[in-house]
Amino acid sequence: MRAEYCCFSGDLIITLQGQTTNLPTYALQDDDNAVRDAGAFGPCYLSELAASPWGALWAERLTRHWTTIGGRLPSQDGAWKGLLFPNTPELELIHDRGTLFVVRLDQPRQETSSGVLIQQRAHEHTLRLGEGNQAILDEVRRKVRDQGAFPLLEFLDALRLTHRLRDTASLEQGALLFDEELYEYWADTAITVMVTHSVLIPTEAVDLLRGADVALTTR
Repeated sequence: MRAEYCCFSGDLIITLQGQTTNLPTYALQDDDNAVRDAGAFGPCYLSELAASPWGALWAERLTRHWTTIGGRLPSQDGAWKGLLFPNTPELELIHDRGTLFVVRLDQPRQETSSGVLIQQRAHEHTLRLGEGNQAILDEVRRKVRDQGAFPLLEFLDALRLTHRLRDTASLEQGALLFDEELYEYWADTAITVMVTHSVLIPTEAVDLLRGADVALTTR
């Protein structure tokens, strides 16, 4: 597997819930040729999707796709919609401009002036940084192996990607973590680590989060 790049900006993609997404062609309709011709599909930064001409279209297409496969649309608050899926404690948040991400309702939270931070479960991630970033990968490899962790924001800053983030507050406590079982998969051009971080629910979407909490408890 090769490094992935944003379909809008061409920047390297580091997959992070709340910051990036993948726009699947299977959610498009037969007459969406303009999207395909523009290459406006595949991995991308949410900030780039929202700033593109395609955010509203993708928000509509993905909402339709997710409701078709069983998602319920119990609530809407201004430009934000919230979808729930049967038997999973997850909320899919979708903004009319294309911002979309999933949060788990059973994870720790923190109230902030900008909204609610929800901790994500640590997830496995293989870092393939492409050409020109070998020195950064080597530094991460050394510190993760020797110290057990590497700060996530420091990593993104070294790659000059922080300007693509939807926010930085959700990543301030994030880290790349060493995992003994994943160490055997390390290679010269890629390493596999565990990643921890949060997702920011903006103030204007917090009521949808509270409504989802109620819906979850009444299932």
